[in-house]
Amino acid sequence: MGRPPGVASPTWPASTETSPPPWPLELLSGLDLRATTLTTQIAALVRDAGTTRDVEDRDRVLGTEAAVAGIVSAQVMAELAVCFHHAVQNDHGKVNTAISRLCDLTRDNYAYYVDIAQFMADTPLDQVSGARWLDSEQHTRNRWRGLVTARQAHHSGR
Repeated sequence: MGRPPGVASPTWPASTETSPPPWPLELLSGLDLRATTLTTQIAALVRDAGTTRDVEDRDRVLGTEAAVAGIVSAQVMAELAVCFHHAVQNDHGKVNTAISRLCDLTRDNYAYYVDIAQFMADTPLDQVSGARWLDSEQHTRNRWRGLVTARQAHHSGR
């Protein structure tokens, strides 16, 4: 697909040529899809939350891979998935441990993930993250907690 005829840009001069310049392909050389792969694996953790015992083991592997790759956001998302898993299982001890690990990962960024984890676990906020929710905090809490209770109901056959 080419540039529309008669439309010029700094990187694509106006002409009747309709084939794209070669530079987009050059940008793809050496492309690393680790973040995409990790995101897909994290989605599988969320899918399996509350159902399998290997969620924690898979999280450890994902966390290590994300740390080695330097992808902090993937580490945080994987830990949030584990918080969801433990909240669905209603395991307060494990969810609190996972929230503690999440706190360590989000000291500089992503602090609102800790809020989300505590909303899912239906526990009070330990610290104020400074997040400003589009809806009220209570409404946001109810939505995240609702995901947990819906998953619990699904697993119990209700």
